[in-house]
Amino acid sequence: MKPRILKMTFLVCMASTIITNCDNSVENLNVARLDSVKVFQKAETVGLDSVTEYRNYREKSEAKLIENDIEISKLKLKIKKDKKEVRAEREKQLTDFETKNLALKNRMHQYKHGATDKWESFKLKFNTDMDELATSLSNINENHTKKN
Repeated sequence: MKPRILKMTFLVCMASTIITNCDNSVENLNVARLDSVKVFQKAETVGLDSVTEYRNYREKSEAKLIENDIEISKLKLKIKKDKKEVRAEREKQLTDFETKNLALKNRMHQYKHGATDKWESFKLKFNTDMDELATSLSNINENHTKKN
């Protein structure tokens, strides 16, 4: 009888150990699921922030490009009163500026929002090119004002 009681006691202890460990595994699995859901939600939020940043940047850039178009148009009107030699040179410069402005518009429209590192390098290059164009327009405007 004693061996039978010992066997039963041993089996009960083993079963309780297994059940306890299974409960811990289920709890650990649930915790892991919750953690993965939180990570996914955070990644989704970062993705949404990134898309929002891209949209805002695009809107601001397009507004600047439109301002450049307006400035180029104003300068074209101003140079119509210049001497023929000076006018031809400035018209060529303004045509170059229009081409650069159009190229910037096309780059912005063709950019596909993707990885953050590509976005940052695109934004850096785009800002540099945009600033160069704005500086060139400002310089030609100042030169025109000084000569007239």
